[in-house]
Amino acid sequence: MNGPEQDARLLAAPAISLPMPSSATSSRPAFVRSDAADTGNKRPPITLNIPFGDANPGIIEFAKGKIPGDQDAMRIVASWCVSQKEWEALSWLCRNTTLTRLTICDTSFDDSGAQTLREIMLCDTAIKTLDLSNNLFGAGIAKAFCEGLKSNRTLTTLNFDNRMCGKYGDREFAIRLSEALQSNTALTTINLSIMCAVNAGASALIQALEVNKSLKNFTLLTLAVGPGVANALSEALHANTTLKKLHLSQLGMEDAGAEAIASALAGNPSLESLDLGRNRFSSKGIMALVAVLKTNSTLKELSLCGNKISPADMEHLADALKANTSLVSLNLDMCGAGDDGVKALTAALSGNAALVSLSVEMCGMRDDGAKAFAAALSGNTSLKAIRFGWNDISQEGAMALLEALRSNTTLTGFSMSYPDPALQEEIAALLERNRRIPETISGAEAFFHLVNRTGNPDSAVLPEEVNRLILGDLVQAPRGINTAGQMKEQIDPPPRKS
Repeated sequence: MNGPEQDARLLAAPAISLPMPSSATSSRPAFVRSDAADTGNKRPPITLNIPFGDANPGIIEFAKGKIPGDQDAMRIVASWCVSQKEWEALSWLCRNTTLTRLTICDTSFDDSGAQTLREIMLCDTAIKTLDLSNNLFGAGIAKAFCEGLKSNRTLTTLNFDNRMCGKYGDREFAIRLSEALQSNTALTTINLSIMCAVNAGASALIQALEVNKSLKNFTLLTLAVGPGVANALSEALHANTTLKKLHLSQLGMEDAGAEAIASALAGNPSLESLDLGRNRFSSKGIMALVAVLKTNSTLKELSLCGNKISPADMEHLADALKANTSLVSLNLDMCGAGDDGVKALTAALSGNAALVSLSVEMCGMRDDGAKAFAAALSGNTSLKAIRFGWNDISQEGAMALLEALRSNTTLTGFSMSYPDPALQEEIAALLERNRRIPETISGAEAFFHLVNRTGNPDSAVLPEEVNRLILGDLVQAPRGINTAGQMKEQIDPPPRKS
């Protein structure tokens, strides 16, 4: 399932342990880091682990030290209990000039923590990515953090996955954050997972999109909001023409929300990625979204996972896909379409040349649906990845899909939940074969051009070897080369004149 997109480099990089001193008189902790980890051009984040307890002098000692000049990421992992002195010590980050990525997790933010976070936000440090996931915030964080965010000019990515304290904590935070977003002009990506107990919180956040023109990626994952967000969505998407990604999963939206989004998509020139997973759309809402796919030319990614899609709705979706030329990724996991719905969907695969990734996991597909997909894959050359996981496919259906993969040379991603190690090994081998084809074919074509350009008389001994490589091992010959004879004719130069 598609979830909020976070800073991949930061999350993927290994945590590097920073040992804590055992007492206040201990020497300063040494930074320990493994440079062997492959994290691209960035160092792996230094991690400061704060053990559970009322007094952890290590963090205070750490604040007196210096971060290596080439260190650009830091991850603070606490055991929920951070003292006031430790929060004050962390305000040292306000003077930081090297860190660009900061993660604080497993922490309980009291008023002291809220104040430290506010100071960091107000200082306009070098930090561009701030991840505050998996924390517990007190009532004071809403005002303190959002005041800092209002005027911050350097932060570009915010990940926030937390639970607020107090009966109305989440709603208050959402409303204050909405106000901050209407003033902030630096953030481009925000990923939120909070519990907006009433519509007011979610609606306020969405309304901020009417004013904010700097955000490009907006994710809101929440629970227990209802139809009240539809009007906010409609107004925001009609007014905002800069947003690229909008992920609104698990909002409890009903058909009015789907219709509002469909209406906005008809005239929105910027939105490229839309996640509406796990909402409460009926056939009416699905049909509104399907209809706009026939004319929309900007949307590239769409997720409808977890929304019920009937076989009749799937037929209309297939018709829309035949007309659509922009959508490259479609997620229909857990849609409950069954074999009849899947069969209807496969009708679009032969007429659509744009779709690159398709997921139909847990949709109730059986062998008949698998066979329909197998037949469709034989005539489709655009799909690169397809997922069939967690369906009720027996050996008969699995073998049909495997046979289709054997003759397909474009799929490089393929997953199927069938407990047969030999079958899974062959799937892996076929996918690896397909991944190698573009590089090898490109190299062969370059070789042909080189031979033709140089007119090498010794090239006459090479065709058999090249034929075996291209036509034998890789199944697919270079463009315009269909037989061994044609290949030999292209490679062999004309005879020299005496």
